[in-house]
Amino acid sequence: NSHSDLVTSCANSGLKEGLVSKQASKQASKQANLNEIICTLGVLLLSLLAYTNAEPVKFADCGSTDGKVAEVDIQPCPSQPCQLHKGESYTVNVTFTSSVASQNCTAVVHGVVEGVPVPFPIPQTDGCKSGIQCPVEPQKSYSYVNQLPVKTEYPAIKLVVEWELTDDFSKDLFCIKFPVQIVN
Repeated sequence: NSHSDLVTSCANSGLKEGLVSKQASKQASKQANLNEIICTLGVLLLSLLAYTNAEPVKFADCGSTDGKVAEVDIQPCPSQPCQLHKGESYTVNVTFTSSVASQNCTAVVHGVVEGVPVPFPIPQTDGCKSGIQCPVEPQKSYSYVNQLPVKTEYPAIKLVVEWELTDDFSKDLFCIKFPVQIVN
């Protein structure tokens, strides 16, 4: 794996630097700093490539009566099911088309554990403050963007996230389900 090879190479480079005597020339010191910068940039570049190469999340519709979902994207989520690390926050982007007009829209999120829906609090439930310019219009495409914070007290388990965005009449502009795994 090129990513692990780079990290190992950078770690070994750091060990070699520790063996250089205190009388090392300025040239050796400059070379060590340059090696450290190159290693850091390489790791950042590989991380960025993994981040941007992520595919759209596979999801199931769970009752979108007033809209149709085109795509779901979670960042960072390089593989599926998404591994959500405790203490981290993830960006959820749902592209959908509404089939109705609505002055407002509200998000409701649950974690479904063994068939039991458990409320999953999100920082912003108002869809009009989450990338959607309200009022929602029929036959118009929207990009809903919100954060999914994973609290440190959550257990490390596999579950299904159920994310709904409801209209003025509490009908689903979208309802999606996707599997995740909470990890330490």
